[in-house]
Amino acid sequence: MNQTARLLETLKHYLKIQGITYRILAQRLKLSESSVKRLFSDQSLSLKRLEKICSVLGLDLYELVKLSREQKPLVDSFNDVQLKALFSQPSLVVLLVFFVNGWTTQELVKEFELEEVELRVQLGQLEQLKLIEWLPHDRIRLCFERSALWQKNSPLWQIWGRTDTREFLNDEFDQSDERWHFAAAQLSVDSRKLILSELDRLMQTLRELQDVDAALPADEREPTGFLLAHRAWIPSLLNSLQSQTTDLAAKNKVNQK
Repeated sequence: MNQTARLLETLKHYLKIQGITYRILAQRLKLSESSVKRLFSDQSLSLKRLEKICSVLGLDLYELVKLSREQKPLVDSFNDVQLKALFSQPSLVVLLVFFVNGWTTQELVKEFELEEVELRVQLGQLEQLKLIEWLPHDRIRLCFERSALWQKNSPLWQIWGRTDTREFLNDEFDQSDERWHFAAAQLSVDSRKLILSELDRLMQTLRELQDVDAALPADEREPTGFLLAHRAWIPSLLNSLQSQTTDLAAKNKVNQK
C-alpha cells in the first residue's frame, strides 16, 4: 500500500470512529456526496482539501501522518493457522464478511438480534487469530486487505465459492440495475491481454468503491454481486461440431482414394 493510500485509509478509519459519514463530510466541505466519494476512490485529494478534512476530524496533518505510521500494514493473505481456524468455524468467516463490508458490531446486534455474549466470544477468537483489532467501544479494525477474503484460496471461496457462484447465476438478470454479458470470441494475444487489463482495472475500481462505501451506515448500502472471469475456452458444442467436421473430412478423404 503506497503512502497516499495509507493516509486515506487512516482518514476513513477515523471518520468511521467519529461517526462522520460521507454525507456529513460533504456538507462540512460544501461538496456533493458523490464528489467526496470520488476524492477518496481516485486518491485525488489536494493538500488544501486534506487539511480541511483533518480539521473536521480535529487533527492536523502532522497528527494524521503520525497515526498513519502507527497503523500496522495490512496483509493480503491468510496464514495456515488462520485458514485452519476459519475452515473449522465458518461463522467466523461470515462475521469477517460483514466487517469487510463496513458493518459495526452495533449494527450486527441490532439487525440480526445476535447474542452479545456469543458475538464477543467470536470477536475474541478473531483478535487472537490476528485477523482484527478489537478497539474500545467494540470498534473493529481489519488486519488484512479486504480483497484477501475473496481470493480463490481464501476460506470464503473454499467453503462457499462454487455453490455461491451457481446460486448467483441462477437469475434472469432482467432488472434495470442488473447486467448480464457473456461472449465467446477468437482474439489475438494482444487483445486478450487488453481484456485482462480492463478486467483487473474494473476489479480495482470495485475494491476502491467498497473501501469508500464501507464508511456509510449499513442501511445506505445494498448487497451486490460481481462475477468477472476470462480464460481460453472452446464451448463443448463447438468442440463437438469441430470433431464431427474433422471426422467427416477424414472419411471423405478416404472415399476419394
